[in-house]
Amino acid sequence: MNCEESPAEYYATEYAFEACQTRAKDGEHLLRDTRPLANMLQIEDNYQPSPKCLNIQKDITPAMRRIVSRWMLEVCEEQYREEGVFSLAMNYLDRVLSCHSVEKTKLQLLSVACLFIASKVKESVPFEAYKLVAYTDNSIELQDLLEWEMLVMQLLKWDTCAIIPQDYLHYLTPRLKVDPTHHQQIIRHAQTFISLCATEFKFAIQSSSLMACACICTAISGLYSKAWCENTLLYEQLHELTSIDIECIKTCQEQIEQLLTNHLCESTKASPQQQQTSSYSVGNTDENDDDDDEGISNSFQSTSSNPSVLSLSTSLIISPDEMTSSKTPTDVRDVRLVQ
Repeated sequence: MNCEESPAEYYATEYAFEACQTRAKDGEHLLRDTRPLANMLQIEDNYQPSPKCLNIQKDITPAMRRIVSRWMLEVCEEQYREEGVFSLAMNYLDRVLSCHSVEKTKLQLLSVACLFIASKVKESVPFEAYKLVAYTDNSIELQDLLEWEMLVMQLLKWDTCAIIPQDYLHYLTPRLKVDPTHHQQIIRHAQTFISLCATEFKFAIQSSSLMACACICTAISGLYSKAWCENTLLYEQLHELTSIDIECIKTCQEQIEQLLTNHLCESTKASPQQQQTSSYSVGNTDENDDDDDEGISNSFQSTSSNPSVLSLSTSLIISPDEMTSSKTPTDVRDVRLVQ
């Protein structure tokens, strides 16, 4: 950057953006060390949202949380954000809902503030505030976003380095008896499953280590088979590493596979055009929640205006013409959901 250039002009260049997005590689000596894994297992409960967080909310329902989380995921995917940004933002959102009553008209504002903070924690080039405002169709003001950013930080007690499931993947996968050439593929699939699970509240209240183990098992089962996992004592290996009960891992894995199956069915019913042009309206939820969701004024607009950008809802459905190249960071076309 020259002395005459402003930071805005410098970061506006494509070269500077790509350079700033270059991420450090994982330190091999740290991944081999057992102490980071032990420390994460010890402190992860400090960042766990309350299972009753939605019970204390008068206006927010699980359906509303699901809708806003899918909107957040689309924003992260369209901006090609690191996988951990979305999960960390959802952790913030659930922790705030655990201790602070939020009006349903402020839910999207809260979600934007959580994305804003998470991107600052995880990435060297965070979200730009005005872009996040634009993604809401200017339904919020920039000043409101900045004020809610401070409010969220205060409610989190400025403790933003939460342990999320993605943090475990690079520590657990290399320690399993799996072909090393498949490690990156397993991690990539597990990251996709973690992002999908984060949209459902029943998974948000599970420990990060359990979700990481279950998603790793789901990824390996898809690449190999369940019988292979049993024969190689995969669950016993994860139990030895994390002290998580084997039955808990298997139960969570079954729930994840059921979620994937349901998601595939929903995606199959929706045409590609509908997936790109439809808006996420809180009113379009389960029938039992229609009365509760009626008062929301804002719709969560779909961000997939660019046909080349695919959201998670479409990445699980790959047509024969698309089998030759990957178009999304959460591509899982080679997962076989076979029982």
